[in-house]
Amino acid sequence: MVTWPFGTLAARSGSTSTALSASGCSSSPDRSSGTSVCHLGSKGLLAREDGPATRLLSGFIDALVDSGPALSGIAVASARNATLELVSGALRPEVGAAACSAVAALRVTIEQWIEGHLFEEITPASVAAAHAVSVRTVHRAFAEAGESLGAMVRRRRIARARAELCRTDRTVASIASRFGFADASHFNRAFKNEYGMPPAAYRQRNIDARRRGELAV
Repeated sequence: MVTWPFGTLAARSGSTSTALSASGCSSSPDRSSGTSVCHLGSKGLLAREDGPATRLLSGFIDALVDSGPALSGIAVASARNATLELVSGALRPEVGAAACSAVAALRVTIEQWIEGHLFEEITPASVAAAHAVSVRTVHRAFAEAGESLGAMVRRRRIARARAELCRTDRTVASIASRFGFADASHFNRAFKNEYGMPPAAYRQRNIDARRRGELAV
């Protein structure tokens, strides 16, 4: 059985398990095609169980189970990256180019993780450690989407800060600090770049809109 929920990575064959991290996968009939499919990870990505790419992946995992305990740290990292590529090749093309990329699926998982850690320091190294992948893989995941990890974190922090501007009476400076901005001026510039006006002006516009019974954008 192949396991790959993109925050973790493991290989299982029968009762033996070789963990590159940990996880789960299952097989079931695909009612639309009448064939058996492998469910790869919590995102529901599918691969034909009888497909050549899936057989190649399964063979690689079986070999990994046999040799896993003897692998060095560097070899484990290389095996993990190789598994990423094999999973990418095994995924069904019907789910679309983006979903068929294991790296794209990894990015989705990282983005969800980031949402729960916006108040903490987030670096490529901390993200890589949390998802048992290399820093290079993290950078690759975001490069394919055309947005760096740092830019994505900043964008999500500004979006959450915008919500606090509209829903609380916290000062702009306290909100900036809460979301990891070094000072209010840095936050002001970043917010204006994202929403076209400084945070104080955005808050006032929202207040005025509510008074008129409108919903600010």
